Amino acid sequence: MFNEWIVTLGEPVDAVPLALFRILLGLVLCAHTLTHARKAVWYYTRSPFYCGFELTSFLRTPSHSGITAVIAGQVLCTYLLCVGLFHPWGGFFEVLLFGYLFLIDKTTYNNHHYLTILLLFLLSVTDSAAVLSFDSLTAQPHSDNGTVPYWQLLIVQLQLAIVYTYGGLNKLNKDWLLRGQPTKIALHKFQGRTHLRFKLRHYCFNEAIATKIKRLFQLRATPYVINWMGTVVDLSIIWLLMCDATRPWALPFFFAFHFFNQWFFAIEAFPLINYASAVLFLRPETLWHVLAWIGVTHD
Repeated sequence: MFNEWIVTLGEPVDAVPLALFRILLGLVLCAHTLTHARKAVWYYTRSPFYCGFELTSFLRTPSHSGITAVIAGQVLCTYLLCVGLFHPWGGFFEVLLFGYLFLIDKTTYNNHHYLTILLLFLLSVTDSAAVLSFDSLTAQPHSDNGTVPYWQLLIVQLQLAIVYTYGGLNKLNKDWLLRGQPTKIALHKFQGRTHLRFKLRHYCFNEAIATKIKRLFQLRATPYVINWMGTVVDLSIIWLLMCDATRPWALPFFFAFHFFNQWFFAIEAFPLINYASAVLFLRPETLWHVLAWIGVTHD
């Protein structure tokens, strides 16, 4: 049985899910870095004191020109990751730069940032640039023909499964399930303003619609429904996405879950990263069909 698993892990699979996730994650991180560049420069140059982690206390915050260089390096590295150029070095240097900002001040700790570092590292140590990359265009022909060992796709899927499953286990407590907290407090404070941008904001700032949403949020059952549904989604959604039979039913819940998080909570790029991660669970034939529709062919 064990030997069969080892053989299965080494079997070649189409690299397009991993490659598309590399492209989409690079785009999300590049856009996020650019839109938050001014805020990052302001934060890391205004305070005389930062609280570092014990094991990395030797790290020091950079000067104004230093933080500017770090952010510029992040933009460059995420671009290289996205287009698949100089793989895996672009990803490795992005891990170092992103990790540096993560470690120099633990008061800004966010578990989503930690997940981002892990995903960047996994994309760097796998053949995520085997297709849909500049490197694959310039490389000599290989016998793998645009495939990767199954373990390379599985390890990224399992990394997401760990995050979701432990998030669900953490919700198995009285406050979350039996008291509806802290969602009840957040819903009570809702004033119609959300974290969507552009024209989508109209559906929140429109007074009539905001009033209806506030009435819905004030219902006694609403925080309990949200908390219980969130727990079920966290505990099961990735495992359902990994199964062909349940994937079509799980995808709408997956996107709805993250759309609500993006709409209601200020959790930065996390929903966008999860939208991008959906390609890891789709069949390669489906992905190539979509790519062909936009003019990208499978050689």
